[in-house]
Amino acid sequence: TSAPINSRTNHIPMKKMTATTKLLFLLLLCAWLGALGRCERVERAASSERGLVLVKENKLTSLLGVAFLRLEASGIAFLSQADPLSVVSDNRMDVVEAPTDFCPSSPNASLQGNPAYPSMCSDADCGFEGMTYDFVSGDRYFAIVETVLTDGVYNGLLCQMDMQYTVQTCQLLTDYAFSTSNKGYEGVAVVRYNGELFLFLLCEGNHCTSGAKGREGGGGRIHVYQQQQQQSGATNSSSVLFAKIDTVKLPSSLNFEDYSGIDVYGNTLLVTSQSSSLFWVGTLAAKDENDFYVRDDGYVYYFPRTDTGSLLYCNVEGVAVMRPHDALFTVAQPPEEEDPRLVIGDALLGMSSDKSKSDQSSSCVEKDMMVHTFRLPFASSPSFSSSSSSFSSRE
Repeated sequence: TSAPINSRTNHIPMKKMTATTKLLFLLLLCAWLGALGRCERVERAASSERGLVLVKENKLTSLLGVAFLRLEASGIAFLSQADPLSVVSDNRMDVVEAPTDFCPSSPNASLQGNPAYPSMCSDADCGFEGMTYDFVSGDRYFAIVETVLTDGVYNGLLCQMDMQYTVQTCQLLTDYAFSTSNKGYEGVAVVRYNGELFLFLLCEGNHCTSGAKGREGGGGRIHVYQQQQQQSGATNSSSVLFAKIDTVKLPSSLNFEDYSGIDVYGNTLLVTSQSSSLFWVGTLAAKDENDFYVRDDGYVYYFPRTDTGSLLYCNVEGVAVMRPHDALFTVAQPPEEEDPRLVIGDALLGMSSDKSKSDQSSSCVEKDMMVHTFRLPFASSPSFSSSSSSFSSRE
């Protein structure tokens, strides 16, 4: 009788291989291991002064040691240097813990949390688009669902998770209605100012809309939600609500087709674009706690391209500065000479990439469903010293 397909008898014993077959086998093995990704440093020089420098990256499936698992990575959160990165996906409710060495089949990589969907999510496409850690409370994460449909209206859904990624409560954000299901909130960041907690929710489309207008650059928008006082006599966080109090306009010069990830580090605001394969950093300021604004045009950086100049990082969603966010937003009017790039300095930028789309090129597939770390190009220069950074006074 014939052996089962997965039987060991179907493997070719090494001792029976010819020299040519052995060489071919070893080449194929090396190629396979290369596809899985490596955990050593792979920092490459930037292609230009405005090109981000890749430090490390790997497929999420490689980190977890599984062959097939659909992980449409859409947001990333940083806790501390000793902890793994937390990665959410827009097709799941659980969280990938990704150790920052990015080694394949890492024993420290795992799926955590509760995969069950909140009651407000009516279908299996309900997943998290963004995630952030509350550095002040130190005991929770915030995660955002792009939209949910309720009574014919598309609203964002804000959830709070404990440190084991279990959803504790979710709030339907009825202060703003989106026109379609797939152009809602894409990211979330925590801002503390004057003792108050604010959440910055990033709209995916320009002008927070879809269609042609949503793809016209220069209309980037961030909705600012403020935590309201807990109801009298309440003893749990489910009664603490957030209300929309402001809208931050990104620079009109920022010609992004969409917006896919956000982080706030001190007075520095960071935003990624998936469709444009670009990254932006600028300075956040405030007139008062109800009036935040972007002070300058900031700086735009390219993700690495192929040798022929084609897009390679086509699905980046999520960004997190990989330093403890002790330098929270505290200065309403930062010094005019403060450079947001120097605030970040040589810190690693953790990022995640979604699943590639059917109409994208094969180069896009190469980098999908991944976690990456990048640096700003000048920070990788031998002449750069973090002591020259204005961040050094904030640690």
